[in-house]
Amino acid sequence: MNLKGSGAAFVGFAALVGLFTFDQWLFSKWLGTAYWRWYLTNGTLIGLITPIVFKAWGDLADKHTGLLSPHPLVYLGSCLQVIGLPIYSLGTQIKDNKGRASWFDYLLTLVWVLILVVSILVWFVVVVPVQYVVYLVCGAPIRFMLDSDRVAIARFAGTQLHADEIHKKETEPEGWENVSISKRPVSMTNVLAALLFGILRAFVN
Repeated sequence: MNLKGSGAAFVGFAALVGLFTFDQWLFSKWLGTAYWRWYLTNGTLIGLITPIVFKAWGDLADKHTGLLSPHPLVYLGSCLQVIGLPIYSLGTQIKDNKGRASWFDYLLTLVWVLILVVSILVWFVVVVPVQYVVYLVCGAPIRFMLDSDRVAIARFAGTQLHADEIHKKETEPEGWENVSISKRPVSMTNVLAALLFGILRAFVN
């Protein structure tokens, strides 16, 4: 599929709208509240919990800039990868360990794996649709900075701070650190999202 075509973008957008519509029906019927209102109320918490879903990714999570893509199908595909890797990781470590572990640990592990998998799938269904809009807005400054050819670096000499800049493809000189905000794009976007929802809640309440 050509992700640059308008058709691919439409498919991704339609899928997100479908998930949003399902969530709206689900929350209205079973919780008696609007989906968007629930998300607004819990947006700050969601912004802080979402990184937990990335736990299996380690440092790779912040390199997954597809999550910040304005292209809806690229974003959806990235989210599927986000939930796929933890499930793959869980399966890898339990499939050949049954004979070496105690049955007590094995059975409890299966229970916890089930809880984790269900939680991950719920995150995809409930969080992903609105998170696209959140990342579209909050990820804008990060996407803009990622397009820059320059990054800021800094180092301490005793208590004296020294700052400089280099080309983003250059390696930091020994003793210097990359201090660019875009160094951890997904984490910084989640911070901005938590800030946004904190501001919105202050106005809504």
